[in-house]
Amino acid sequence: MKTTIALQIIWSISAKEALVADFEYIEIEHFFNGYLKFIELEVEEFEMVAPYPDLAESLLEEKNALIKYFTSLGITIPGTGTSIRRRLRQKLGYGGYPSGNKKKIHRSKKLRDVFHKAEEIAQNRNLEELSALEFLVLLMDSIGDVLFSVFEEFGIEKKSLENQYNSTIDIVEKEKNILSSMSMRVDISENSLQRDSIKRVARHKAGHVILSYFYGNSPGEINISDKDYSEEYIKNTLQSDTIYTKPELEKKICELMAGRGAEIIYYGAEEGLSTLVSEDLKDATLLAINMIKCFGMSRNFGQITLDKIELQDGPLTLKVYEEAHRIISEQMKQAIKILEEKRHYLNELSEKLLYKNQLSQEEIKSILEVRSEQM
Repeated sequence: MKTTIALQIIWSISAKEALVADFEYIEIEHFFNGYLKFIELEVEEFEMVAPYPDLAESLLEEKNALIKYFTSLGITIPGTGTSIRRRLRQKLGYGGYPSGNKKKIHRSKKLRDVFHKAEEIAQNRNLEELSALEFLVLLMDSIGDVLFSVFEEFGIEKKSLENQYNSTIDIVEKEKNILSSMSMRVDISENSLQRDSIKRVARHKAGHVILSYFYGNSPGEINISDKDYSEEYIKNTLQSDTIYTKPELEKKICELMAGRGAEIIYYGAEEGLSTLVSEDLKDATLLAINMIKCFGMSRNFGQITLDKIELQDGPLTLKVYEEAHRIISEQMKQAIKILEEKRHYLNELSEKLLYKNQLSQEEIKSILEVRSEQM
């Protein structure tokens, strides 16, 4: 029976789990922990084990399918998934079979039985290979008392697991439809953007969307090959007939600088500075200057307005730009702080955008489903 590369990696992780804990065999619980560890892996780690884009994308798609399944059980990633994995290790303890220099470990009879069942199903359904999600469905139907007791500690009832098992075939079929639609994705030619550049664009745009969402705005569709997100955003959210407060305009600047903030998080203070910020910076500068010269929102200039004649040239103009720089810099620091706190959202959204090239409003909301209480 052929298995997907995702399932092979999970198998490898579960073997390591068993070896480290001195077990004689890989048990079902080790395999379950292998799943939880796999879905915590970042896209960069996928690229290390699967350097070809198609393989890395396949791993990401399987990861997202697994996350949906675990979320339906009430297991959040990251979050309770990590806690369950650690608690399960504690419950299992050590097996009493020191591995020494042993590098291979066999599956237990119970786990082999699950594989045999999977092989029969694969043959009956004429499957060329078995996915990680399909095998997980069978694995969850075979878990024992130890894993059930851990689930109960985290408020996951046995009955809900059984109900979920009965409906999971629908999830599997749905994910297969998603995989079959891969050929319909928008192609980006090698001549237009290199893969590293595409990844940077995805991360930049994800930064904008996350700040916009957590500041209370409804995200629109994003496309990796469209013009910069902020250009449309600023046109659609700043209305001439709307009254804005100073904190609201500062948030707008923060959102505009979130793309660069995301790049800095991923690439560092110097490498994170790219030309992608061009329109963002233009709009942020315009907003900051208007806060100073039109709206009396600068703590250094106070309650005044400045006309064009006063700002033609000279030291006053320089001071205005210095003040605008201060406002923008403060908001970019705030954007970086928020994105670092929401790093798991940033990773998932940019990975999904990188894979699909475009995300609908519904897809974005499904990723950013938990609103920050700190905003």
